[in-house]
Amino acid sequence: MQQSKKEDLRIIRTKKLLSSTLLNMLETQSIEDISIVDICQKSLIHRTTFYSHFKDKYDLFKYTFNVLKNEIIDINLLETKSYENLVKNTSECILNYIEKNHVKISNILKNNHAEKIIYIVEKDIEIGIKYLVKNYTNQTLENLETQSIISFLTGGITNLLYWWTQNIDYYSKEEMIRSLENLIFNNIKIKEDT
Repeated sequence: MQQSKKEDLRIIRTKKLLSSTLLNMLETQSIEDISIVDICQKSLIHRTTFYSHFKDKYDLFKYTFNVLKNEIIDINLLETKSYENLVKNTSECILNYIEKNHVKISNILKNNHAEKIIYIVEKDIEIGIKYLVKNYTNQTLENLETQSIISFLTGGITNLLYWWTQNIDYYSKEEMIRSLENLIFNNIKIKEDT
């Protein structure tokens, strides 16, 4: 049992090191220009170790993005009963993180317009919107109107967050929270109490 715990800590430490190395590299390079050899050399981790945890650099990015998301968004938010509070608090968590790290995020975005990276971010936003629709509305996820709204909001929110990162000096976090709330509240109608 003791050996298993040590092994788990090594795995966690290895993944964390690979993840932080990738994030640092993304500030100055495109993910397409970064090789697994580069990541391994900078993190002082053997390639076979890398491949025992990740299938490729995009898999590592997906893991890194999920770790960041879990650090940014308080998981307790998902237990809230209020749709409005969930949207407001989630928006606030995300925008707080962007505000605190906007130089790093700007550099990463400037160097990485890769479709695969945007796809990973958009997929995660889409999952969040589907969660809202499924748990707070009478709409089914299968109809065309709901699918259209989900697609519209996914693209809109992704682009709005990217845009604000580039324009953070002109619009406050509070203005952006109101903008996100309006975008979501005007498109996802919550259940009527019966």
